[in-house]
Amino acid sequence: MNVIANPCGFSGNTPLPENIFTNDMVYYKTVVNGISGKVIKWAVLVMPKQKEAIVKALGTTSGNLSRLYSKATLDTHQTEEILDIIKLYTEVYDVFGSVNKADLWLSMSVPALRGEQPINLLDTFIGRKLVRETINKIRFGDFS
Repeated sequence: MNVIANPCGFSGNTPLPENIFTNDMVYYKTVVNGISGKVIKWAVLVMPKQKEAIVKALGTTSGNLSRLYSKATLDTHQTEEILDIIKLYTEVYDVFGSVNKADLWLSMSVPALRGEQPINLLDTFIGRKLVRETINKIRFGDFS
């Protein structure tokens, strides 16, 4: 597996394929084949403020999260959940240009989300879809 350095400004290398977020077939094959628990550990280290969303999305508890770190291969559902959270975080980072600004926006009450904090919506697919739609409106200046 190739590793990509510094996706969305993260320091160090990621344990993900180089073009996972730009090539849908690479993304699909990664989901089908599963990722190791090391990806969860890495994600929690580089996105600590998203830990609770990761815990909820994976259907576990904070206390049991570390048990997933040692899994050789996560199931398809867990893989898809964690990758989608990382992908969305990358999109938010791309819009705001820094981890601090991305974290700040994710924790703010957003009128376009009926006052919800985006971070509270990251644990479900539909929640991430709403956040992704909002971030795309910001990206493209579409506030009709």
